[in-house]
Amino acid sequence: MKIFFCASIRGKRGELYQRIVRILKNRARKVFANHILRTNQKKMDAWTPAEKDLYHKRVLENLRKSDVVVAEISYPSMSIGYLIALSVSWQKPTIVLFFGKEAPNILSSLESFGHLRVIEYQDIKEMEQYLKREIDLAIKELDIRFTMLLPPEIVNFLNKVSREKNVPKSVYIRNLIKENMKTKK
Repeated sequence: MKIFFCASIRGKRGELYQRIVRILKNRARKVFANHILRTNQKKMDAWTPAEKDLYHKRVLENLRKSDVVVAEISYPSMSIGYLIALSVSWQKPTIVLFFGKEAPNILSSLESFGHLRVIEYQDIKEMEQYLKREIDLAIKELDIRFTMLLPPEIVNFLNKVSREKNVPKSVYIRNLIKENMKTKK
């Protein structure tokens, strides 16, 4: 299993992020977190437009590769809201963590989605306990994978549609099957 972790770089809380990533590494084969752990706002401000574009492409590539997404949203970030929205639209189990009693605004528009789990925590130990439980539940929710051989013209079409719709090929195929299942009931 692969887990993608995202959180605000501007409001970076290094020790908290490190603890979250340790929990994730204990439960996943691969954790995508370097885009958060190895950079800071000062570094990002100094990047050229090409470097910013490459960073964004890598983040999206890792999000696509992931099976589960974990986001810490205690510090507001439009970028993190965008990644959460993509994750939910791609039907990935998504776990959102926030400190305090007042839910961030982003949740008001996303809470109705079925793949989103929200964890409100008051201290680190509570967050760790809830996060471990929610990851275990998300693992049970993961789809079963299988390999399918396709001719080149279908692969080319899927690649084109995937880019145009900004969705993984598997999501596109799954949606086609779901639509077909509705008509066959």
